Amino acid sequence: MRLYDYGPSQNCFKVRLLAAHLGMALEVVPVSIFNGEGALPEFLAKNPMGTVPLLETDSGEYLPESNAILTFLAEGTPYLPCDSMPRAQVPNWHSFPLEAAARRVLLSGGQAAEAVSSPITNS
Repeated sequence: MRLYDYGPSQNCFKVRLLAAHLGMALEVVPVSIFNGEGALPEFLAKNPMGTVPLLETDSGEYLPESNAILTFLAEGTPYLPCDSMPRAQVPNWHSFPLEAAARRVLLSGGQAAEAVSSPITNS
């Protein structure tokens, strides 16, 4: 499988991390998103949104979005349980980082810079 990737991206990192943890070999193809490589016609033909990560499967299909890729890679492993209740809880873990960041912004009164530098406290 091939992973179109931007090294500093946390979404790309979590895909690389799960693949490595599961012992899956990925050919990593760097995409310099800030130099416009995601907007090149040949990349947009693979992913019309122009975003990374993008997984190219062994069958030649393309799967964008980190959480979709994580679900795909985790199929058949303990990270995507078969039992309905634990499996239904998987999306909660997918959205946890986004919700935690949003909570920081809300708790800071909308000051994003302040929210990033100050810890969450329950008062």
